[in-house]
Amino acid sequence: SERRHVETLRLRYANAAIAEERALALARAEHSDRAKSRFLAAVSHEIRTPLNGILGVTQLLRVQDETAAFRRELEIVHRSGHHLLRVIGDLLDLSRVEYDRMVIDKAPLAVVQTVRDVTDLLQPNAHERALTLHVSFSRNLPLRVNGDAARIKQVLHNLVGNAIKFTRQGSIVVSVSHAGGRLKVAVRDTGEGISGDDLAHIFDPFVQTTPGGSGGRRLGTGLGLTIARQLARAMGGDISAFSEPGQGSTFIFEVDAPEAPEMQAESQEPESTLPSYSGRVLVVDDNEVNALVASAMLQRMGLATEVAVDGGDALSRMREQHFDVCLLYTSPSPRD
Repeated sequence: SERRHVETLRLRYANAAIAEERALALARAEHSDRAKSRFLAAVSHEIRTPLNGILGVTQLLRVQDETAAFRRELEIVHRSGHHLLRVIGDLLDLSRVEYDRMVIDKAPLAVVQTVRDVTDLLQPNAHERALTLHVSFSRNLPLRVNGDAARIKQVLHNLVGNAIKFTRQGSIVVSVSHAGGRLKVAVRDTGEGISGDDLAHIFDPFVQTTPGGSGGRRLGTGLGLTIARQLARAMGGDISAFSEPGQGSTFIFEVDAPEAPEMQAESQEPESTLPSYSGRVLVVDDNEVNALVASAMLQRMGLATEVAVDGGDALSRMREQHFDVCLLYTSPSPRD
């Protein structure tokens, strides 16, 4: 009886020690995950600031009269910058998902226009690769539904963009339908398809696929589909994928989007590409490149500008002279 009692106590203390080690390991893992998310958010914001300056300067240079070769080189820089900006956006969205801070703003949206905004933007990419990008809308599609237009466009941009990127020849077909209060978009391509092993993990973060599962060059950062699925689920839907090597791929995106009442059409005056204003603007930014870009863009709209490097400098200038507008840049929090 004594030996049995001693063995029971030994097992009890052993189990308690194991439970304590497990809790400590879990706490360390959660701390490490939070640290990783904070790191991604902070680094992404630090990279975005100079990148916006690069994109702004190239945008200014592109509108100047230069040689065709010079414009082509600027176009390459501009596209590369936008690609990097999308990667940073993916990192920030991944951080927001892990912090459960993904915000969905539902409002009435025009279905056809929302989809066309994405496909029209990607049409030149398909044309460059000699691909056909076709969009079809079902007959029972409502004019307007309630949903987050920006997030829906983000998911569609990822799915259609991937279809173009992974298709060497043939076509991409985007089919849009609506039933039971849900918006459904199917993106089908005639690419090389995805192997079964890759398809099982295609929505996992940082997983990169190879076209046709052939072991060739891996494409992308491995974040786009992860974030697209998280966005779809945050909007009450999901994304499913079907593919076979050599047979192309189909991605189906569904989201809760009940029909919205039609709104009275408002007459809109066509907006000019570059509005013209008059006045004086004080640009406050401690980043020299950002201040240069903002000032140049404002000057192209007919505004006179001055630059202040910080709040104290801005207050001093405003005491000495009059400004119609004070434009300040505020650095967002890494968790915003």
